[in-house]
Amino acid sequence: MFLYKIVSLYKLIWIAARVWRWVICVDTFSSTFLTGCPCYTVTMKRQTAQRRAILDVLQDAPGPLTPQEVLELARAHKRSLGLATVYRNLNALTGEGEVSSVSLPGERTRFELKERVHHHHFYCKQCDNVFKLTTPCPVDLVKGVTVPVGFQVTHHELTLYGLCPNCQHDTSAL
Repeated sequence: MFLYKIVSLYKLIWIAARVWRWVICVDTFSSTFLTGCPCYTVTMKRQTAQRRAILDVLQDAPGPLTPQEVLELARAHKRSLGLATVYRNLNALTGEGEVSSVSLPGERTRFELKERVHHHHFYCKQCDNVFKLTTPCPVDLVKGVTVPVGFQVTHHELTLYGLCPNCQHDTSAL
């Protein structure tokens, strides 16, 4: 009977956390309303159908997408999705660290799932698509050659510009 009460109390706390977006401390089972805890915490994130559709689109994308592209592709999953909802969710997901923004000079901000692996992008000047490059980082290959002695690179972004294979094929057919 005692074990049943403990399990029931745990379920009640878990449900309350999902409803009120509490933070549950898994070490002490104490809860605080949207505040931190010095020990390991699990933050309950609302997983709506709209958010799931946006994450699915970003998962399947070959590279970062604009909010408009996310909207067009996500409407296949969730027809009632609007542009304001896409922006709101992309901003929230960026704040939560699940999505990262990609800024290209002269272009709208694009979004992609956050990855642990460093990578670069290729921008096609004809179709305006951006592709994720999975090749080794060229900066790592030329360390000591392009960076003067005594300098240390802490961060860099590299975007290559040109024509993607589809646009090259279309251009050669003309």
